[in-house]
Amino acid sequence: MLFRRAYIYTFSVLLYPALFAGCSNTVLYNNLYEERSSFFYFTGEILFPETVTNTYRMRDFISSGYFSEYKKYNGDLNSIDEMYKYALWLTDNDIPQSFFIISLATLPYKRTPAKIPVLNLDMMFYFSMETDSSFKKRFENLPSHFLSDSPPGSFGDKDKLPHFFGSAFIGYSSDMKFLSKYIGDIIEIGEAFFSLEGYYDERDRKTNDIGAEFGLCSLRNPTVNPSEFLSKWKK
Repeated sequence: MLFRRAYIYTFSVLLYPALFAGCSNTVLYNNLYEERSSFFYFTGEILFPETVTNTYRMRDFISSGYFSEYKKYNGDLNSIDEMYKYALWLTDNDIPQSFFIISLATLPYKRTPAKIPVLNLDMMFYFSMETDSSFKKRFENLPSHFLSDSPPGSFGDKDKLPHFFGSAFIGYSSDMKFLSKYIGDIIEIGEAFFSLEGYYDERDRKTNDIGAEFGLCSLRNPTVNPSEFLSKWKK
């Protein structure tokens, strides 16, 4: 009986603060941004790979008031650098993981209809389990006009961010630019399956090339920023 009470007390002491306080970072990023409290982060660090919880942390950062204000006063191109700096801070300067979590956290879609080939079966595919309100906030904060010919409208070039950072991840991890181009073409075909905007878009392929160049350069010089490569974009 005594052992049982001790066990219950210890369990309560450990779990109760986690339920109400989560696992918020005690260290502020840039002395301003503090991660929101979340029980998911507390349990996620135990149950899931680090990249999973860090992807959600990255999404929260993009959705935050801090990032919204930063983008407002510094512009879309600089805000992409800020996303990358936060990812490096979050991952303890793990460059490939930073590329990977940003490529997932910047997907401008929550769900999309898809058609299964051969079976001709329609289905709904979910890219994220965010609430609608969380997705809307993240979508609104995503940089959209950071290329010299970004199309007008609120969507702009939001869909180029996963292309850029995904190709950077492949380029960095493989040290082969052609592999990023090859996989990028496969992704373009996948966009047709999911009925996403810009299927086999030449601008997507161009973004893949620039992203791969960024990833390869990061192998030799880890201090380079995304804006140094995105600013090279020519119509």
